[in-house]
Amino acid sequence: MNHENPYKSAAAHQRKKSTPKSSFSNKSKEHVFLIEAGREYMALCDLLHAVDLVNSGGAGKHMVATGDILVDGEVELRKTCKIRAGQIVIGPGFRIQVKMASDAT
Repeated sequence: MNHENPYKSAAAHQRKKSTPKSSFSNKSKEHVFLIEAGREYMALCDLLHAVDLVNSGGAGKHMVATGDILVDGEVELRKTCKIRAGQIVIGPGFRIQVKMASDAT
């Protein structure tokens, strides 16, 4: 009887078993992003890049495509979703509160 183990070692198997299902944690890094005056919104992928969570807008699109991004508590899969002041964007290890620059004072 041949039982093939898909894991290279017992330690890898244990890590796989203990990995949490959700990548969100209570210890998220907080960001406040100010939309500049004259702009109504910012694309989600560009917002992720603007707060330095990814190295490019393309990497932001990839992050959104994984399904790990919540906008106002709902999973968001639209890469260029319009994010407006008052919205909250949450992902693995971060939380972004979006405000208008004029409201920040």
